[in-house]
Amino acid sequence: MRRRATETTASYRYDIQILRGLSVLMVVLYHAHLGGLSGGFIGVDVFFAISGYVITNSLTKSPGPFFAYLTSFYARRVRRLLPVATIVIVATVFFVYHYLTYYTGQGEVTSAIWVALFAGNVHFAAVGTQYLTATDPPSTLQQFWSLAVEEQFYLAWPVIFYGLRSLSRRFSHTRDWLSIIVLALLCVTSLLWCHLQVGQNPSWAFFSPLTRFWEIGVGALLAVVEKQLTILRRPSLGWLSVLGYAVIAYYAFTIDANTTWPDFVTALPVLGAVLVILGASYGQPDPAARLRTLGRPLEWMGEISYSWYLVHWPVTMIATLYSFSPLPAHSRVELALASVAIAALLHYLVENPFRYNSFLAQRKGLTLSLGAVFILLSVLCSLGRLHNIL
Repeated sequence: MRRRATETTASYRYDIQILRGLSVLMVVLYHAHLGGLSGGFIGVDVFFAISGYVITNSLTKSPGPFFAYLTSFYARRVRRLLPVATIVIVATVFFVYHYLTYYTGQGEVTSAIWVALFAGNVHFAAVGTQYLTATDPPSTLQQFWSLAVEEQFYLAWPVIFYGLRSLSRRFSHTRDWLSIIVLALLCVTSLLWCHLQVGQNPSWAFFSPLTRFWEIGVGALLAVVEKQLTILRRPSLGWLSVLGYAVIAYYAFTIDANTTWPDFVTALPVLGAVLVILGASYGQPDPAARLRTLGRPLEWMGEISYSWYLVHWPVTMIATLYSFSPLPAHSRVELALASVAIAALLHYLVENPFRYNSFLAQRKGLTLSLGAVFILLSVLCSLGRLHNIL
């Protein structure tokens, strides 16, 4: 696979890309009711752990003054997320109005505004959305809930992490142990709160950043811990990747919509993701590396995973709602393949050109302003008022 000039061999993690590819594939197959993955929704939980690990790793490599540290982080997020998200939001609302009812379109406008403001999860929880046991047609923008959870986490985590690291550096012997202790306590607290809420407020338990914090936090914790514990650097740890994949596969096929989720059991596939990353990071040789040739398709899926995750849901849902009846298997396969093609186009023509744009990378203020424009564009287009400002 050809890598961009901005990615060095040392920084590129094929294991992360394969894990991303596996995660998005599980989610797509679950939503398309293909492959017998009754628990394919755990792909989102695996995504959370990956995100926490990757983002926190990037934060550990971003020294400098606090303001520059934050603006650099959020500018990268803008280039990475907003161009594709804006296109998907606007296109989804357009096609819902065009192919479905006006009433459905009006409902999606409300969802689109919340989603554009990275608060879709709050909206879906407030209206009592049941992700796993829904009886009413779900929003065609419902997939954005997980993106909202991540971005709400990243509103706070870089600030907290910078503060903890700055405080730790005052005591050279502690290094980042303060970050580890605080993050571990936050993860445990979040998981316990998740367990309490899932029986009382299932919608909020599913969509709330407070009940999902620990999943992203576990990945973040791994990123911090592995830099402190040299004992982790053992060749035998390579087999942890194999164990991690086995754990993820087991739960993807054995749990279903009747499983109480998220709860303590959610920690197991999250742990599986941690084992995969840990094994690939420190196991020499990495047993999973021997399967890399077979994993090339998953590696490519990992490359386009962000665009594919956002696109697959509206493509599937609009077609399903338009048909007024369950779609046959061949139609669901065709829709999944169509979403791959659309996602690939978005990835290569929109996502990458913005993400690796050197002009924007050197102008953080311009990038952040562009992000505000993207959000405003999503809101105005969803309201049908774009013509008023042209």
